[in-house]
Amino acid sequence: MRSPLVLACFAASVLVAAVVAWSLDLSLESLAVLAPVIVLSCAAGIGLVVLWTRIALESLRGREQPPAE
Repeated sequence: MRSPLVLACFAASVLVAAVVAWSLDLSLESLAVLAPVIVLSCAAGIGLVVLWTRIALESLRGREQPPAE
């Protein structure tokens, strides 16, 4: 893998875990245990948003085409 991409993913994961820990007032021990769950949950949520956005855009593009004869 490319090292800048790995560093960006690592930084994003740490940032997401830190924001969730701060917003839920978690201790460092709880954060260490829950960090994989937090990061995977955020990734799954973002993946669903991207998936449904692509589905909606494809659906709208399909409507603009004239019907086949």
